Amino acid sequence: MQISSIMKLVAVAVCLALPGATRAQPTTDSLVSATYYERISGNLVRFFYDRYYYLVDQHCQYKEIEREGYFDFEARRFDGPVRDYDLDGFLVMEGNYSDGKKDGLFRGYHPSGYAKWEIRYQADTLVDTVRYFYPDGKPYLEYRLEGDDLLLWSYWNTRGKQQVSEGRGRFELVSEASDSYNEMGYRWVRRTGKVRDGKMHQDILYRYVFEDGTEYTAGYETYVGGQFVSGEDYHTGLFIDHPLHPLGPRIWHVRSEALISKRCNVDDYIGFTQYAADIWQQRLGTRAAIQAKQNGEVEFYLEDGAGNWTLAEIEPTDLIPRTLSFALQVDKKGNVQAVEALDNFDTPPLAEHMLAIVRGFRHWVPSWDGSAFIDDELTVNVRVRQGPDSFYFVLYDMHVIRKNGS
Repeated sequence: MQISSIMKLVAVAVCLALPGATRAQPTTDSLVSATYYERISGNLVRFFYDRYYYLVDQHCQYKEIEREGYFDFEARRFDGPVRDYDLDGFLVMEGNYSDGKKDGLFRGYHPSGYAKWEIRYQADTLVDTVRYFYPDGKPYLEYRLEGDDLLLWSYWNTRGKQQVSEGRGRFELVSEASDSYNEMGYRWVRRTGKVRDGKMHQDILYRYVFEDGTEYTAGYETYVGGQFVSGEDYHTGLFIDHPLHPLGPRIWHVRSEALISKRCNVDDYIGFTQYAADIWQQRLGTRAAIQAKQNGEVEFYLEDGAGNWTLAEIEPTDLIPRTLSFALQVDKKGNVQAVEALDNFDTPPLAEHMLAIVRGFRHWVPSWDGSAFIDDELTVNVRVRQGPDSFYFVLYDMHVIRKNGS
């Protein structure tokens, strides 16, 4: 298993540019007025994160972690020891940075106070053995580093029986689901299978685990010599050409130094806005395309619904980065009852297609008034620009404003 496969993260929010000073604000979903850190003394700083190590406003209800550590503002990097605490003041993680790179032992902790995992770094590179522990302090997993591979070398089940030794045996691992939104709503992924020489061997089965304890048989992956060869996702009914989930437990702390922020709202917290923006962009790209010519002019093409692309005129304002805005009436079950374009593309066929995409996206996170889900009016803003290769539009930084609920 490649190192990147266990440590890979999804960074989908807006990168934060740290100002020289912060402004204390009440709970807010604004990226401009939020307070993401405060100085303690000198370069000793306290940062505010959610559970996935996205920066959030210090008063945000999704704040779960406060980091105290030394930060070099000129170089925009951590430099020295850091300690992360939960809202009850219990230690969550501790480690050390040298010139912005992880250096030495990083250790995470269970709420019980026992170590949860131990990872040793040298100049941001994993070294030695990666170890995980159960909440009672007993060993759970060990990955051995060999070259660029992390090998599943040891595994103990919940009864303390070692079932993988020296990279050989059977395992049953439960990992946290991605921080990205998923339609099914599962919280964990349970994977069972065998390893040989520390690598995945033959069929690896995976199940989705929900908050209430129910499980769904989700699919399988097949490996030969530790290399993924095929698989199937039962939920979508599609065959897959790459692993869908990391094998080991997720570790989110590596995102912390990226200083990526999220607005303080439920849509951003659960990853729904990025999920929606990705779908909107995909659907937009099936009917609209742009192409930059060598003389600097831009050609615009529309698809007629039958697979035929034709050259069309486009308003110049639609080639400039802008914000699109839509008003949605959403009931207490999250179903869309009505859609109105507040600020759409200026090119009529492009605007019509965009409005059809919004209307076709039928379900949103319902609003909550503190005691129950309610009918509400949502204003959805999303920024749009040309893609880096000028063949498509990119939708990003979606923002949902709720009129009556949260």
